[in-house]
Amino acid sequence: MTSKSPASKSKTPTRKTKAKNAAARKAAGTTKRKSPVAKPPGTPQSITAEMRHQMIAEAAFFLSQQHGFQGDSALADWLKAEAEVDARLLTGG
Repeated sequence: MTSKSPASKSKTPTRKTKAKNAAARKAAGTTKRKSPVAKPPGTPQSITAEMRHQMIAEAAFFLSQQHGFQGDSALADWLKAEAEVDARLLTGG
């Protein structure tokens, strides 16, 4: 005669248990969170300071590239890029 040891039992809940737990969550007003989805256009998205800095640096590079990296316009390019990036972030575009 062989008997199953407690270690050999499955750790996954049965369908009944899952349904019971879901019903209990619903009754308590809590539900499982769904996976994150993309926010609709116009919804502000949170970005880190590092992400914003990288976006500005890339935009400033492309502005400088447009005039052949000539002249002393690095600061002007940076400020213009910063304004453009901030405007895009505020409008969600």
